[in-house]
Amino acid sequence: MNTAIRQLPDDAERPVISKLDTQSQPAIFISLTGSRPAYELRDLADNVIKDRLSSVPGVAAVTVSGGQKREIQVAIDKDRLNAYGLSINAVVAALQRANLNVPAGRITEGEREYSVRLLGEFTSVDELRQLRLYLQNPRNPMARGSTIRLQDIAEIRDGLQERTVITRTNGKEDVSIVIQKTSDGNAIEISEGVRRVLAQLEQEYPDLQFTITQDEATAVKESLADLRLALGIAIVLVVLIIYLFLYNLRGSFIVAMAIPTCFFATFIFMYFAGFSINFMTMLGLSLAVGVLVDDAIVVIENIYRHLTMGEEPMEAAYNGRTEIGLAAITITFVDVVVFVPIAFMGGVVGQFFRSFGLTVAVAVLLSLIVSFTLTPMLASRLYRRGEALEEPKGFFRWFDRLYKSLERAYRGALRWALNHRWIVILAGNGALVAVLFMIGFSAATGSPLLPFRFAPSQDQGLISITIKMPPDASLEQTSEVAKRIEEAALTIPEVKYVSTIVGRVSGGVIGAGDVGPRYANLQVSLHEKKALLDSLLFWVKHEETLRTRSDVEVAGELRQKIGQIPGAQIAVNAVSGFRGGGFGAPIQLALVGKDTQTLLETAERVRQIISRIPGIKDPDLSWTAGSPELQVIIDRERATQLGVSVAEIALALRTAYEGDTSVKYREAGQEYDIRVRLREDQRQRASELENLVVTYVQGAPVYLRDVATIRLGEGPSKIERADRQRRVTVTANLLPGYTPGNLRIQIDNALREANAIPPGVTAKWFGENEVMAREGVYMMQALLLGLILVYLLMVALFENWLYPFIIMFSQPQALVGALLALVIARSELNIISMIGIIALVGLVGKNAILLVDFTNTLRQRGLPRNEALLEAGPIRLRPILMTSLTLILAMIPIALGVGRGSEFRSPLGIVLIGGVAVSTLLTLLVIPCMYTVMDDLTQWLGRVLWRRRVVAVTEQPEEPAETETRR
Repeated sequence: MNTAIRQLPDDAERPVISKLDTQSQPAIFISLTGSRPAYELRDLADNVIKDRLSSVPGVAAVTVSGGQKREIQVAIDKDRLNAYGLSINAVVAALQRANLNVPAGRITEGEREYSVRLLGEFTSVDELRQLRLYLQNPRNPMARGSTIRLQDIAEIRDGLQERTVITRTNGKEDVSIVIQKTSDGNAIEISEGVRRVLAQLEQEYPDLQFTITQDEATAVKESLADLRLALGIAIVLVVLIIYLFLYNLRGSFIVAMAIPTCFFATFIFMYFAGFSINFMTMLGLSLAVGVLVDDAIVVIENIYRHLTMGEEPMEAAYNGRTEIGLAAITITFVDVVVFVPIAFMGGVVGQFFRSFGLTVAVAVLLSLIVSFTLTPMLASRLYRRGEALEEPKGFFRWFDRLYKSLERAYRGALRWALNHRWIVILAGNGALVAVLFMIGFSAATGSPLLPFRFAPSQDQGLISITIKMPPDASLEQTSEVAKRIEEAALTIPEVKYVSTIVGRVSGGVIGAGDVGPRYANLQVSLHEKKALLDSLLFWVKHEETLRTRSDVEVAGELRQKIGQIPGAQIAVNAVSGFRGGGFGAPIQLALVGKDTQTLLETAERVRQIISRIPGIKDPDLSWTAGSPELQVIIDRERATQLGVSVAEIALALRTAYEGDTSVKYREAGQEYDIRVRLREDQRQRASELENLVVTYVQGAPVYLRDVATIRLGEGPSKIERADRQRRVTVTANLLPGYTPGNLRIQIDNALREANAIPPGVTAKWFGENEVMAREGVYMMQALLLGLILVYLLMVALFENWLYPFIIMFSQPQALVGALLALVIARSELNIISMIGIIALVGLVGKNAILLVDFTNTLRQRGLPRNEALLEAGPIRLRPILMTSLTLILAMIPIALGVGRGSEFRSPLGIVLIGGVAVSTLLTLLVIPCMYTVMDDLTQWLGRVLWRRRVVAVTEQPEEPAETETRR
């Protein structure tokens, strides 16, 4: 980059190189108001407040917008300048030569040494006015060697920069301060640090008011609070279900002790691993609640069964743990080998779920240690001899009768299933085929039952409104349109703040956004959403109104209130937490080519085709050639004859109209621009452009018309490049209920039918569609790796290459439940639900392992196969139901989808509940049937291989034996 920078023009701004990091986001938005003038507020923000906020740990950058900056304005009178025979470039050069502070070396006098410094900078505005300019015009001998003052040809005033950006909050002009956090910054700690600094500043400057309009930490705190509450509810429900099945306080206490013990040890791991208590680790712990008690449940249930057989507590604890030991180890490692690949996935998803996967994996491993040590130890100490033989009383007697009825019904159903095993197996597979066909058919018809997108849409309580005016619109015209929208937004009860910036549109993480007077952006912050705790404690009053409507619903009402404003393109969108963090519009189709005209025509044609597809709204192009401009075309031959360089022409033109700010004015330690340009009234007439004096050659003026021609044309507002070719991106937003994945297929088909992409132009999907394709590969790799590792673990457990397929057969049953649950809940297939499907690989296999392992144990004791299955099923029914119900109940608070951030975590809960519930019901019947099929297959293969071995041995020649006899 440094090599390329050296080849750029002298007046080119230094390129900004930024690393894309979805974790490095604007964290806090602050509105600064006060009784001071706008330029004083901006000066304080730039020189005091910005530095103080930047010192907060975790803050990466502080950006200040709005207000007005002070500058010293040198407004040159073109007529006077020409009368004295001076060019505007000569005035700038004179200012540069007259405003210098230069170190001049050192003087050593005896033992003392002095630094020599020339102090030649302007110390006051009046000194600038009195600056003398030297006149040298060979055609006028009287002017040769004479001087004039700068104030003779220009008006010098201490003024304000021309406004290019206007910021407002709730209709009142302010100075906007945006704080961006580092990628590893803690949003809550940064928020606390910023609030401390603002409190100090308010004490130092009592006339200033700081209003935090957006704070990422607020959303994080609310999400964590809801997640903690969900975690607490899950723990209570898990303990209750354990107590319900064991109807024994001691057993429930022993199992429940696994939760705090494992949590404490997991927190120690998180500390040394550098994980904080954040959204992902809390989500992992919520899932772990339903998993980490599995081992303890299996062990304590088996110990309890041995107690019912009349064994002593110590003997029952030892035998119960030993009998179930290998199965417990296996079901634990089945979970571990599934969650570890999740933690080490590549791409954005891998980074995002690393702490989630490792937290669950470590918690599950620790639960195995607890179930093998603490659980049997407590059982041997707390259980009393004969306790399990006591009849349950009250409610538990009723539940025990209900459970025994269920057990008898299951035994009968299992016997029927074993007698009709192919019907049961085909029904299980048929359910999966039916569900997949139903989902696929609905997607093909354009009305998908299960939409697919990269990340779930989160209600962040934020609505973004972008305004694009015609190319010739002024800043004031755009501001007036923004005011109308502000007034409409503030009439909606759910709206808390409306932050407006006119003259710029944010580009998020990817891209710098659009800049210019025709653009504006409004960020509408909503009141807090009603949380899970608020739903439970409905009688508690709050200081501010809690909204019940989603951000999408509020955005819909706002869009209706705004209506159509002539000449303005307005897009209203609810900002999704994850997808809004860097992927931009959901539809992004990039067109790349070399010919600009063909590229723009193709882009407009594609935009029109896309706009006709149902579900599409706000179709737009990233840049167009519609901006009017006066194009100055240099006559190089004529310029060379007159001895004028292109650089001189460009510098004179830019200085006259944009202004030169290479000279600085310093006062009280602060630096301000000295802007040299023509008077405002002399910059407003396009017809006067050609009369600009570029320079003087031998005392004769060289006008711009002498070396260039001027024409009216159109130019692009900006130019995009990709791989050294120009690129135009067609973007669009979506109506509620539509997803990028499904619309992409329709767009591709529509463009193909219309033959919209000509030769020389290539189309490529960007944004969310590109990310979906890339990240989907990583997730499939994690899924396949999990399946392979689970299979290998099963081979080690059963010492058989076919029996693991019995366990693997439970996976399709789980997929049936997961997909049906998503359809019933009207959810969508995204990265969160995909993570849930990967997790099901380990979670649903545990029930099958318990059933198959105990069946093998009974067969080793001499029971026939079907009798072993009929005995193992009902005996293992209780631990299977307990482990399944604990996971389901632990996920219910997660799946409810109430509160901030619930949209992100609810798909995980929905998938796990549906997958585990359906898999449990089908596993209890399908797995025994598959066991008989695989057992028959194993025996058949054994007979075939044995016959081949016998034949091979029989056909071997006996010559070696005869040779030995002869010896």
